[in-house]
Amino acid sequence: MISLDYITFASYNRKVISTIYNNNAIRLHSLANESGWVDYDVYRIDKLIKLYFHRNKFGEYDKVFISFSPHIITNKGRHNANFFNYDSALAIIRLTFFKLGLLQDDFSKFYISSVEIGINFKVHRDPYLILESALMFDRRFFKAHTVYKHYKYVENEKNKYKKVKFYIKSEQIDNRTGLRYHELRYCENNVMRFEIKIERADKFTFFDFSNMNNLFSGSAEQIFKSFLTKEYKKMFFFSLKEVNQKKIKSNIQKKHFSKWQVPNFWEQLTARKRNAEKKFYNELEKLFDLKKEIGDLLFGR
Repeated sequence: MISLDYITFASYNRKVISTIYNNNAIRLHSLANESGWVDYDVYRIDKLIKLYFHRNKFGEYDKVFISFSPHIITNKGRHNANFFNYDSALAIIRLTFFKLGLLQDDFSKFYISSVEIGINFKVHRDPYLILESALMFDRRFFKAHTVYKHYKYVENEKNKYKKVKFYIKSEQIDNRTGLRYHELRYCENNVMRFEIKIERADKFTFFDFSNMNNLFSGSAEQIFKSFLTKEYKKMFFFSLKEVNQKKIKSNIQKKHFSKWQVPNFWEQLTARKRNAEKKFYNELEKLFDLKKEIGDLLFGR
């Protein structure tokens, strides 16, 4: 179930900028210390929407960014853990713009600056086994989060404006209660998420991000699904539990299986040797195939 999460729209249109500011002036809560936004006045509305107004040298607002999560808005700011489809995201985007005082005709005056494209999905195995087995994306290793054991990510790979996230959504902690999302019944247990975060969307060519209206075209959802499917194919899962050890009979197979048990084995290889090792591993007979199982859950059989 493809959906859009945290998304940022931007516009240089002075009329649009004036409409947003004037229609919402009494609701704007200033965020004076927002890091990285030099020459911007930053505001929050209802704790769910951020507005970034750029001041030029004449003190005038000449650009605006609007950032929010359609998924979190639909859940009144509590979470984005339940299943949420593309059409629902569009409905919330449209409603949010209307509440800011903008009409459908104004959508063409915005472009998409950044967006998170992802899927929540329920697994039928231990989600930590799946998470730990997600070893690489393309040629880079997943990094474990220093604080949250349910979360892995890859960034700064070939495209520095793309971040890959793979984590157990049901294990996410609610800051207000200290409870996990599944304990709060925000979602079922064993729900995971695969997500691609795109920054500087103008650097990507698989979708025309130059006009916000393109999100509402009949082909948009399928384009995003095709993009995620292509990205998912770059994942490499590795787990000795996958391997059917009863079929490990030749000396070369035994040698490889023994090497794989060495801590940090994969990290020590050159790119060329790692690719050869991946190929050998993928061709072994398995008891189960995590990559295929997760792919089927994400995109259907």
